[in-house]
Amino acid sequence: MMYCMSRNRSKPRNTRQQPFSPNAKPNNRSTQDSLRKAHAERLVRDLLWLRQKVDRETTGANPNKDAYAYETLKLAAMLFDTLAGWARNHTIGRILQRLPPVRYAPGTTREKELGDARPWDDAGLEPIGESYDFSDAEANKRIVREFAETLPAVLGDGLARELYEAFDELLFGGRHDLVRPSPTSLKGDARALWDLRFRATQHVYFQIGQGITKGEAQDRVATAYGFDENPNAPGRGTLTKWEQRLGKHFEEFMIEDTLALAQSDGAWYSANSTKDDLDRVARNHLKLVDRRFGAVALEIDGRRYQELTGRKPAFESGS
Repeated sequence: MMYCMSRNRSKPRNTRQQPFSPNAKPNNRSTQDSLRKAHAERLVRDLLWLRQKVDRETTGANPNKDAYAYETLKLAAMLFDTLAGWARNHTIGRILQRLPPVRYAPGTTREKELGDARPWDDAGLEPIGESYDFSDAEANKRIVREFAETLPAVLGDGLARELYEAFDELLFGGRHDLVRPSPTSLKGDARALWDLRFRATQHVYFQIGQGITKGEAQDRVATAYGFDENPNAPGRGTLTKWEQRLGKHFEEFMIEDTLALAQSDGAWYSANSTKDDLDRVARNHLKLVDRRFGAVALEIDGRRYQELTGRKPAFESGS
């Protein structure tokens, strides 16, 4: 869920950042470096302001501390992407090419012994990582394992170690409690069907965020899920009942936040999807939103629902 926090005048002025491109042409490199530096400095000022805001409010409960924590982590992620996103993309590209990590410090004896053939240093790895769509489950496990090992400061040492061990076990065919399913009253296909019904409701709110009516959005989603063509009164009725019954299977606060975020993402996507001057953070977010709620994502969710039900569904309300 997106939080909107009012900020007092002690907060540094937050003007709109000009976009910078990580793949700038050489003759524009100095301009891009200046923009990147200014963007990073602005993020650091915002993070320091949030830190000071929390430090000043130390007596009793701070009613906004969780919102400040959310905002801080979001800004820290943007700072990481601005200054270290290239390293993340390079690492992902190297893992996808099944190349080992080589971390010998430059100038050391071991580094000098590596010779001239160094595929793990290839400049082409970074764009491979940046364009990866995370569709390979086995590759994703290797990526998570390596980042869990190299970024403990983000997760904390304990969780990072657990995450590394969990995905290490998975890669070697083992099991780990961290990725073991939690007990639930819904099993197998019943759980999968309710997950897909929840996804259908998210698709509806995403399209509402894009500016269409709820009925029109329900028509589109119902059609993708195999209901009759528009006008789609039976489909609308089913989707309405699904939304009403989500509280039986999911936490209410999670439902509210997830649907609010879907609607917010729809509005943001509608406003930005045709722009060609987005910075790297915005471009990555655009790809993420498209993978979650785009036309292909809706088609996949609808097809999966029909496969699990084994038929073109008629009017039904779920169990």
